[in-house]
Amino acid sequence: MPLGAVIIENTMSEEFNIKSEIRSSYPKTFKISRGLVHKITQFFMQSGGRVDEVLELNYGDKLVLILSKKIDSDQSNEIIALILSPQEVLNKNKFIDLIKNDIDNFYKKDKQDRFSNFETFARLFFSESETKKLLFIGFPSSGKTSIKKSIFDKEDPQSLLGNASPEPTRGLVHFIYSWFNATVGIVDSSGQEFDSYVSDGSDEQIRAFEGSDIIIYVFDVINWKQESEKVIDNLKKIISTKNAISPPNSKIYAFCHKIDLLTDPDKDSILKVKQILEKDLNVKATFSSIQPELIHTLFRSMELILRDTRKRR
Repeated sequence: MPLGAVIIENTMSEEFNIKSEIRSSYPKTFKISRGLVHKITQFFMQSGGRVDEVLELNYGDKLVLILSKKIDSDQSNEIIALILSPQEVLNKNKFIDLIKNDIDNFYKKDKQDRFSNFETFARLFFSESETKKLLFIGFPSSGKTSIKKSIFDKEDPQSLLGNASPEPTRGLVHFIYSWFNATVGIVDSSGQEFDSYVSDGSDEQIRAFEGSDIIIYVFDVINWKQESEKVIDNLKKIISTKNAISPPNSKIYAFCHKIDLLTDPDKDSILKVKQILEKDLNVKATFSSIQPELIHTLFRSMELILRDTRKRR
């Protein structure tokens, strides 16, 4: 959890001096020294006054993330600063993404609303630790375990490709991870035993779906190319099982995986996946791969999924 967040207003005087004032902070008990306020403002100015860009200021063993917005032409600007503890520095990219994703909505408010409602915005970075159960389910060899290993075990994606790919999962395998202010209990399921997980009343079905807040259905581009009807039919079975067993606020997501295997003739057909799953079945679909040049999209998708579940609490 960050140490604190502040919003600073910088105004230019007629003598071209900059006056910096803290307009709001979170938590309310968080105090920031005038020296650090000055340092943040000076760092921003020395960077060339770059607005709409998250800057990183090292402050002892802490890290300050800075984003500035220009207000009232060239006469003033506002800086939002998020101060990270040494323990949170490793998570800086996730906080940067949070800032970028929510800053535009925050700046739709007028100045007074921004200052008085800064606490609501800042709470996005201070969500209390929570526990989520995530179920990976889908076709055999579609990449469920490799997705789990690359994101949560932080294994080198290159080591999970080709002949080095993980052994097939047998049964239901459980893991516990701490991932960005959440404790995530992951259930990795065997693709070969998919039918048992969607069979009404089976023990395996209850063990897999009971308490699952997040259900990620994984199939790959070859599955879709060769048996698209089965891809859709399996998803319908998952939806039915989820509605019967999982918590009311649980949600299903679909990963069309291994998009690096796409060939030009396949692309038009694959692009229909997202439209069919989202429009006809109301399941958010994303394309994914653990290829090094594409894996950033997988991390991004997982972060958005966890954020989405936090908003629905």
